[in-house]
Amino acid sequence: MRTASVRLNSLLFLCGCLGFFVAIGAASGGECTTDSKSGVQVCPVSTSGSNRINYYDTPLYSAKFNKIVYVKKPASGPPEVTVANPDGTDEQNVGIGLDPMMGSDGLKVYFPTRSGPGEQGADLYSYDLGSHKMSRITHVRAARVIQYSPPVHTSKGNLLVYSPGNIAYLIYDDGSENTQLDFDDPYKSDPFHRIRMSPTHPNLIFFNRNHPGENAPLFSYDTETKKTYSVTSRATHMMWAPDGIHIVYNGGPDYHFHMIKYDGTGDRELDPLVREGTAYCTYPPGRDDVVACANFDTSGHYPMPGSLFLLATDGSNRVAYLCLHNAKQEGFWGEPALHYAQDQYHLLFRSDATGDPQVYMAILPADIYNRLKAPEKGSESPQKQPGH
Repeated sequence: MRTASVRLNSLLFLCGCLGFFVAIGAASGGECTTDSKSGVQVCPVSTSGSNRINYYDTPLYSAKFNKIVYVKKPASGPPEVTVANPDGTDEQNVGIGLDPMMGSDGLKVYFPTRSGPGEQGADLYSYDLGSHKMSRITHVRAARVIQYSPPVHTSKGNLLVYSPGNIAYLIYDDGSENTQLDFDDPYKSDPFHRIRMSPTHPNLIFFNRNHPGENAPLFSYDTETKKTYSVTSRATHMMWAPDGIHIVYNGGPDYHFHMIKYDGTGDRELDPLVREGTAYCTYPPGRDDVVACANFDTSGHYPMPGSLFLLATDGSNRVAYLCLHNAKQEGFWGEPALHYAQDQYHLLFRSDATGDPQVYMAILPADIYNRLKAPEKGSESPQKQPGH
């Protein structure tokens, strides 16, 4: 498991200012290519500098404003939270920071940045896409990258769970009702690696921690009953299923894709075929019967080494090849994380195939979800990486 905090452990000591809305101009300009096997069209969203989309389970697209959010790292200077059209045009720098997410209502971008002029540490902020107003949410002055969850809309406002270290808190995005949570897991002194609130049941939270020598045990917590559950002893690349009750994750050394209930019951494999390297899976909007995944093993394994593909979630092992990502994966940001944008036919992913990580859009054919099929006998063996 790779630790998020090693990317830029003191992100917000890089710049003493917060940064504001700055028009940068068009970023796209690279030519689109079409995969000869699938018909998937791949278009560069970013072409200059180093550009990175966030995790596969964090909202990155606003339907209201038709904008995506990602991080641009210039050749010199701190990382910039950037919003743009889905094709990469009309780039706008909205602040200095990392790990940006869209709210589920598409009105605001959330990200950690420096606490304020003259202050040490980091805090969570929101940026309103309509008013272009930056608002401070927390006042913790964290000494490390803040782990937090995409906000969930409730009757009282957008609710987040976050942690500046080894203790988690609930807070509304107007900064009100900051409440400490008392997780009862055996690693309380360790910082969080991932913490996520259920998109449909905001009383449910899953989390794991960075504990040396452990195989990333996964826990969940119910804020209503104050109960902590041990979900599974080994999990990576976790995310909530669309029902907000089940969690999907990679488990074991062979990276089988699993689904399990938040209380640790009903664990089942979704891909019975050994396919080492399957990860970063994400659900299409409005669907729970399929996920899009990346195969980060470039030496072999079905359906194609170093590829993006669709995987049915019913355990039938039906897949549909999409395209190659060609990522060299020379660093954390080179990993081919992916996320849907406008609809189930537009899939963002990142790749360091050309050197610096860049953001790409895969445009899927209209019949792609009808192509899911189980592999024929023998076809699941490792394949040689084709030339490109």
